[in-house]
Amino acid sequence: MRIAFSLVKDLTILAGFICSLGTLNGCLHVQLAPQDPAYAEWEALLIDPSNELGYLRLASYYHSTGQLLEAEQVYEAGLKNIPTSERLASSLGRLYLSSGQNTAALDYYSEERLQSCNCASLYLDRAQLRAQAGENQAALNDLSKALQLNPELPEAWFWKGMLHSRQNQTTEALAAFKTAANFNTQQAAVWQQIAILQKQAGELHSAVEAIKKALRLEPEDYNLLQMYASLLEELLDQGDQSVMKDLSQTLLVMNDRFPKDSWTLAHLGTVIWQSGNEDEGRRLLQSALALRSDYTWAQLRLAQLYLVSKRWEDASFWLQEGLRTNPENRWALQQLAECYERLNRSREAIQLMESWMQNPERTSFALHQTLGMLYLNELEFESYEKHQLKGLERYPNHSEIYQELATFYQGIQRPLEAHKLLLRLLSKQPENENLILQVVSLEQKIGLNNQAKQRILDTLEGNVPSEKMWQFWIELQLAQEASKDISADLIEMLGQFPESEWAGVKLAEIFLHDEKYADAEKVIEKAMEESPESASLKILLGRLLEIQGKWTEALTAFSSIEKDLGGVPLLNHQALAYRKLGKPHISLKLVEYSLLNHDWDLWTWYQFLLLQPPMELELWLGPQKDAILQTLESTMSLQFGRARQQLTNAS
Repeated sequence: MRIAFSLVKDLTILAGFICSLGTLNGCLHVQLAPQDPAYAEWEALLIDPSNELGYLRLASYYHSTGQLLEAEQVYEAGLKNIPTSERLASSLGRLYLSSGQNTAALDYYSEERLQSCNCASLYLDRAQLRAQAGENQAALNDLSKALQLNPELPEAWFWKGMLHSRQNQTTEALAAFKTAANFNTQQAAVWQQIAILQKQAGELHSAVEAIKKALRLEPEDYNLLQMYASLLEELLDQGDQSVMKDLSQTLLVMNDRFPKDSWTLAHLGTVIWQSGNEDEGRRLLQSALALRSDYTWAQLRLAQLYLVSKRWEDASFWLQEGLRTNPENRWALQQLAECYERLNRSREAIQLMESWMQNPERTSFALHQTLGMLYLNELEFESYEKHQLKGLERYPNHSEIYQELATFYQGIQRPLEAHKLLLRLLSKQPENENLILQVVSLEQKIGLNNQAKQRILDTLEGNVPSEKMWQFWIELQLAQEASKDISADLIEMLGQFPESEWAGVKLAEIFLHDEKYADAEKVIEKAMEESPESASLKILLGRLLEIQGKWTEALTAFSSIEKDLGGVPLLNHQALAYRKLGKPHISLKLVEYSLLNHDWDLWTWYQFLLLQPPMELELWLGPQKDAILQTLESTMSLQFGRARQQLTNAS
């Protein structure tokens, strides 16, 4: 009985084995020989048809040898035996994708299959397929489903970042890429995408750090090395010299690994030139061009090298070469025109620019300015005027053209046209204070004094005037009427701008002139609180102390001023103070020093006379010596009323 039972059991196992064998063979339509490289996997599946890894290995073998149909059959056989296998289902779908069978792939990734498997990887696969077809929103929906099933799936976050980036949703894209990096730090492509987005956002230092992480994973990758070097170049262009060492080392590494690469040679040559080795830099740039003769970037860099070294002929040659390969390069055209000018070929430069700018789409404001400069340099005034008038139509918001044309009109004695032009600009920029002052100044020159005065008044009344506007208004009044009392305006100005040294000095000078010494003293003290080191205020304080007869204090005030700042007036005041303090020898030395360096100053000569011996003065001044000396003494002591009376008595 036991023997019979054992026999039945063995027959059952054998029948199951034969059934499985038949199923597998029926799916594969193939019989492998023992010497076949895939025989071990095939035999393992015959023994255990539920071996998921066996199907994956066997299909992978067929796929690697180009036997795609056999690989497909293996996956299908595996799914019949293991219908819930996510790896087999995903691998079959990716087989369709990798072989370009997009239609078959779309049929494969049906809703029925996805729902039956409910696998994150299948939603991810279909998202990639839809992304390739441009169905961005549908792809994002699949990615959302994949992330619901597996929130830590880095590939899904990566593709989500790619799709957001494709739709210019940079904030969402960067967040997705960073999440992908958090779940898998070993993906160089993720760090590269992070670097790209950070560069676009202007965060160059962050982009550099991201691309460094990518390079740690793939240090031999050309694209990553190139991007790293380009980022460092941008930082260098922004003035960050600290990156020069890393940039040089990176380019040297690239040159060692890719010795015949024109990009590397050109950029390495540029860096070496910028480091001070012009000869080696030029050699490398020329090597790059030998490999790729139409490399515009290298052509223009070589031209720039020659421009810096003022080799105009060589520079013009490479600029022309650059324009042949890139005829729309405005910088090259502008530099070529300036090169021609350096070579005394301005007419050629003008013709080049005029020909180029016949096409309005090619022109730019910089090129417009260059051509205008060429016209002026060649004294082609009529052409310059026409050119700038066209510029006003083409670039109506560029104030430089208005200003330059107005300056031109003033230079050729056509101030009324300059005035009209500046008024046009003022209508566009009514709040431009510098422009208002420029117009007022021109109106003064052409005799429109009332108009100039009214314009300033309107500005003062319409706005809170600036310190500069106040100063211009006061100077305008003095220019039109020198004797006008402007003290009230100065007091009002100081009320708004108590720190204005100019207003304090001006008001103190008026009070001193009008012999309002107490008022002058208050103004000087207040102004010196705001500007304690002002040489002008110290001289005014010294003058006030002289009038008050406080010669020691006056000398202290004058001595606190640097000689270079005080000039002749300071020397005269110091000489006067020393003479009043009974030190004529020091006074005479100061006067003589002043006369040696500034012999044109009348007050210095007065001082010199007052310091001469009586016998000398008798010879020089004659019998009226005493009256003249008294008048000079009063004048030098700033007692002008007394000096006038003494002159009257002497006459």
